[in-house]
Formats: sequence, structure tokens, C-alpha cells
Amino acid sequence: MSRPTRTDATNLSTTVRIIDSADGTPETGVTDASAGLDLWYRKGTAGAQSSITEADLNALTDAHSDGGLLHIAHGFYRLDLPDAAVPDSVGEATIVGGTVTDMIVLGVELVGVTDLNSSEIETDTETGATTAIQNNKLHWLLNTDASASSPVSGSMFDDLFTLVSSAWTLSTGTLARFADADSGETTAVSGSVAKLAQASTVSLSGSATYSGPVNASTNEVNIVAGDDYHNDDSAALSWTSSDWADLTSGTLTCVVEHGSSDGTSFTPTPSIVTSGSGSQTIRIELTDTQTSALSEGSHHFRIRATLSGGNKRTLVDSTWTTAKEIT
Repeated sequence: MSRPTRTDATNLSTTVRIIDSADGTPETGVTDASAGLDLWYRKGTAGAQSSITEADLNALTDAHSDGGLLHIAHGFYRLDLPDAAVPDSVGEATIVGGTVTDMIVLGVELVGVTDLNSSEIETDTETGATTAIQNNKLHWLLNTDASASSPVSGSMFDDLFTLVSSAWTLSTGTLARFADADSGETTAVSGSVAKLAQASTVSLSGSATYSGPVNASTNEVNIVAGDDYHNDDSAALSWTSSDWADLTSGTLTCVVEHGSSDGTSFTPTPSIVTSGSGSQTIRIELTDTQTSALSEGSHHFRIRATLSGGNKRTLVDSTWTTAKEIT
């Protein structure tokens, strides 16, 4: 699993998963005294492997402590990293892994960025390799001034859209900057490119729609702890489909398993925005207080509808990832 990581981050905690080497079931009892425990990180392609001195945490709410380790749920562990593990530059990757006797540590790759709300990482869909993208590369592609570049259209627009949506969720604010001719960052966009720059909704192939922090291709949620996600600034979590049963007069529930910082499930309240025949939309809005109380890392979540007749239908079943709040 890869996660964007600010190059100036300090007191960084991440999540690793540990499973049984024989049957793949989650290991829930690993401590700093576990046999063969050796967690490590390797920064950059030529970096040396550096061991992490593990020390048990008392609670998930404990302050950061280098090497701090504690089970969250289902084999996922909080691991507090030393600052030396943080990538030094944009695109540099730090691999976090380890070994435990008779177990397998499923690590994480930290990829350096300067802004968690920017598109600085490009992922090769065939190799999985990550490389840095300079912001001016996107600016050049979006420039409609004929003296600098031809307008983006056709296959180039498709390539651009794949570039900015394949790996990371772009914030609506980042997209909005592309459309602001007065910001000094790029010229105004028009035509087919305006779809990309309008910050609220970008249509993808098929029946779903990309909106805000939700990836329509996978239904995955990617948010940052401490941020607000409200519809009035086009940041709410939103899903649209024409394949659901009629939601008229129905009710919705959402459960993010072990999504709260205390290890309990997080249960935000979804609402039905549009219902009936054809395309239907549901939405979740979150306050900064709610997101600040979420557990860092990836968790399974599900949105279920109880239809007017009493039947229950699962509408969304995917992964919810919360990035650590940096203050």
C-alpha cells in the first residue's frame, strides 16, 4: 500500500498489517516482546535498511513515540516512525516492513509530496512505480494559449485525466486553481478541459461519478483528519448510481469498521439526495470534529439502504482511508 507523505512531516505514524504465515489470518497479539520481531524502513532506492526499536504503546491515543507499536484491529497495527524515515524529496519512497517469527508483515510505501492536496505523484499502472510530477507539467497541459501549447482535447485529455485521477484523489481546491486565470498558476481552461477544472464533478465512463474525496472507480474514500467535508464547498462524500433499487422513502446507514481512534466503528449519517428511477445520489457530510476523531489508516466500510418495503440492500462496500492530521 502506498500513501502520500509530506516531506516536512514529523512525528509520523503509519499502519502495517501482520498476518499468520501459514493461513493468512490476522495476528492480533504482536508486542515488542514477540519472537523475531524486527520492523525496519528503507528510504530511497539506494538507502540502507534501518531497524526500528519497537516499544509497546498503552493506548491508540498515546502521543507519538518513535517505534511505538499497538494493535488497532484485524491485524492492523499503529507504528510510530522516526523522523529519519520520512522521504526527503518529492517522489522519493520509503518502504516500511519487517519480520516476525511465523508471521508476515504487510508493510507500506511512503511517497514524498510537498502538499497532500496536490498531484505530485504519478503511478505507473503496469509497474506500480512512482515518479514525481511537477505542477507546471499539469499547467502546461491545461494551457489553452496557442503560443504555449495547443488546447487539450481528444486523447490528450483522456491521458491527462488518467494522470490526475489514477493514483490520488485531487481536492476540489486543487482543481479549482487550474481554472482560475487570475491566480497566476495557469490560464483559464475551456471546452472539454473545463470538465476537469470545475471542481465539483468529473464524469467517468460507466454509471458512476467522481465527486470530491470519493473515487468513483473503486468507491474508495480518502480524507484527511481534521478537515471538513461539507456540500456547500463541494467537498461532501458523494456516490451516484443508476443501478440501485429505488431509494424513495428509504433510510441509510454507514459503518466504518474500527474507524474511530479508540478502535470502535465510526457511523456517519448518510442522506439520500436524489431518488427514484434513473440516477440516484447519496451523500455524507463530515465536520472537522468528526474527522479529527478518526483512526489513521485504511478500514473497511459499507453503506446499506433499508428500502421502503423493509428490504435491505448494500449500496457501497469499499475502503475508507484517513490520513493523519498534521498540526
